[in-house]
Amino acid sequence: MTAKPHQHTERVLNEIAKERMRQIKIKGYTPESDDESVNSHLFGLMEERMILAEAYMEDANFVNVEFVRDKLIEVAALSAALIEQLDRKKSAA
Repeated sequence: MTAKPHQHTERVLNEIAKERMRQIKIKGYTPESDDESVNSHLFGLMEERMILAEAYMEDANFVNVEFVRDKLIEVAALSAALIEQLDRKKSAA
């Protein structure tokens, strides 16, 4: 049985949320530490992962789909951290 398109989206969004929680609990990327760091730090982390993913995808012998997918999930979770940071700044204003 084929999954419905929204089920794929929901699964990916759950993986992003799980990665964000991992970043907070294991990496220490808490909302407080995010607020203390310069935005460019989070953008730098995102860029680093995007470059790795892109390099793997451009490789003629590209076979490691999971690696690229994991990096993109990390980028999405870091994007969520930036969005959370913006929301905190907005509510503080």
